[in-house]
Amino acid sequence: MKKIVVFCIVYLFCMDGFSQFPIHTLLPMVVSGVGFGDTLLNTHAVLLREGIKKITAYQTSSRDRGSFTTTYTVNDGRIESRAWCYRRSPDSAFRFCLHDTLLYNNKGGLQDYWSGNSKETAQMKMTREDKGAGHVTITWITKDPQRPAPHISIYHQVYNNKGQLISQQYDPKEKYIVNASLYYNADGLPDSIRHENPEWGTYVFNRRQKGRNTVLTLESARVSNKWVYNQAGQCLSSVWLTKYSTTMRNSDKGTLFSEVDYHYNKDGTLSKVVEKNAGYKVTTVYSYTR
Repeated sequence: MKKIVVFCIVYLFCMDGFSQFPIHTLLPMVVSGVGFGDTLLNTHAVLLREGIKKITAYQTSSRDRGSFTTTYTVNDGRIESRAWCYRRSPDSAFRFCLHDTLLYNNKGGLQDYWSGNSKETAQMKMTREDKGAGHVTITWITKDPQRPAPHISIYHQVYNNKGQLISQQYDPKEKYIVNASLYYNADGLPDSIRHENPEWGTYVFNRRQKGRNTVLTLESARVSNKWVYNQAGQCLSSVWLTKYSTTMRNSDKGTLFSEVDYHYNKDGTLSKVVEKNAGYKVTTVYSYTR
């Protein structure tokens, strides 16, 4: 499922201090507001092994009575569609729904993605072309009603034989180029991300053992991140904190933060995600159909 996340994250949240390579495509951050963010936790291997056919995620917030219901259809451990629906209160009808579709090639790799009822009319779509030997080319097409022509973004990625992303290179014509090389430890967790742009430098993931768990941290002058993994390779928690010079809305003493706990069923599937933010809490509960 990690490849799905790399290509299909479509709702990004603020990470001012780490504004270059999108770290949330490698390590879980939150699941609310991040499309397909939970696919880093509900892995392809687990969904395939357990014969999962459908995933339903029910999300509520302590800020209001509104809720989101996300339904994934799954085939051979791969997500083929997603419906994301909102209702204002538990006893009301869905106010709106968004739909995503994913198609795969004969090798099981993601080939097409679009947001909307059809590929032809989709406001956003992606095509992934497999070049062989781990090399892929990704093309994003985004339509803006305010512009006469759609925006097209092209970049190239390289994966090793473990399926890990090791290189990302944008087309030279792109206005915002994020070229980077990625390195991993033996346990599969990231070691560092080296940007081609020397001004951005290298992200180094520091690690330490806490009992049987592995703790990863990533620090900058304004941003602090932490992830805790167990021996089974499951992320148990993540913390994201950004410091600001002035107090902002929904912040505490000039900071924005998110503390997330991830819970699992005995079969390894995701059970519940609890996100604690400044002044409110978001809870997502998962159920499965086999």
